[in-house]
Amino acid sequence: MFIVKAARWSSVDLLLSAQGAPVRCCSVCASTDLWVSGETALDAITNRRYGVVRCLGCGFDLLESTVAEMAAAS
Repeated sequence: MFIVKAARWSSVDLLLSAQGAPVRCCSVCASTDLWVSGETALDAITNRRYGVVRCLGCGFDLLESTVAEMAAAS
């Protein structure tokens, strides 16, 4: 785990496909070719945890809220 300031990172976006299903994509290049690295990042300001995801389209590392964080936000 490493500490980040989440506001400075790009993130994984959720878009709806033509069938209405959610699709994960890169917020930089909109590629859906994402690889989960297995690393965890912590935003020290908000204490939120994020998974680190690599976009294979543009090569950027992205942050994605963990399942526990997404459930707490609902």
